[in-house]
Amino acid sequence: QQQKEDEEKDETSPSMSSLVVESSSSSSSQEEEKQQQGGANRGQILQHIYTRCQEEMEKAVPPGMALLHKLLRTELPSVRQNQCQHYLCAGDPVNGPAPERKMVTADDRVIDLPAPTKPLVDPKDLVGAIRDSVLQIRTVEKAGGATREGAATFVESCRQVAKEVRIVLGNHYGTDHPLFLEFQESLQPVFRPDSAKSPYMQGTGVDAEPQEAES
Repeated sequence: QQQKEDEEKDETSPSMSSLVVESSSSSSSQEEEKQQQGGANRGQILQHIYTRCQEEMEKAVPPGMALLHKLLRTELPSVRQNQCQHYLCAGDPVNGPAPERKMVTADDRVIDLPAPTKPLVDPKDLVGAIRDSVLQIRTVEKAGGATREGAATFVESCRQVAKEVRIVLGNHYGTDHPLFLEFQESLQPVFRPDSAKSPYMQGTGVDAEPQEAES
């Protein structure tokens, strides 16, 4: 009888080895979870450092180039649209009322702010930054410092930014406004060159046609 009870007890009670295995497995899972959390935190810190470095760099370059760089590194189209509106538009839009601009003071007073009369970044400066950037990447590609695919990807990113800026300017100023028309016409040679030897296709060099002087 005693032997039978001992056998039943052995069958229903977990063995010491199984407890050790379970404990070891639990500890391993917790350690892996800690490592994953630590890796995520390090990734967030590195991303924050990278973003701050980019922001500091943008402070040291001309406004047009700084805005282009900001737009190129912004992934969400809706955020890029807000950035274009903030930096490139001034005065009341032609279509609909201007968005409310308010400031809350330390004593909780709300002050209405007038629409800016001058854009933070002149659209002409952004045009110049786009033209220079496309010219530079084509020149680097011609010298063998960039692949054809890499250069094409960068030019397409600039094209997408230009298209989004064009939409924002058209909605704000109207498609018959001189500023909108000038922005559109200034980028035609960049993205629709009329010659295969255009510097915006081949980069600068003896075989490339000279770049038109800006008026």
